[in-house]
Amino acid sequence: MGMLAVDPRFQNNGIGKFILNASRNFALEHHCSTLKITVINNRNELIEWYERCGFVRTKEVIDFQPDERFGIIKQPLELMSMEWQLD
Repeated sequence: MGMLAVDPRFQNNGIGKFILNASRNFALEHHCSTLKITVINNRNELIEWYERCGFVRTKEVIDFQPDERFGIIKQPLELMSMEWQLD
C-alpha cells in the first residue's frame, strides 16, 4: 500500500478505514498474506491508528528522503515499517 491519505477536513468519518478495508480485500483476492506500510516516525497518532486496525511495528526503519517540493524538513525523520498479517 502506498500514499494513503485522507484530507484532514474529512478525517474521522470512516474514509481511511473504508480505504484500508478495500485494500485488505483486494490483497486477499490476489492471494496476498501481508499488507506492508511505512509511516513517518513522529506521527504517533497515525501509528496508533494503524495498530488499532491490525498493523504491527516491525524492526525495519528506513531513512526518510526529503523532497523540497513537499516542504522543508525541520527535524530528522525516519519511516517506520508496519505489517498486517491477513487471514
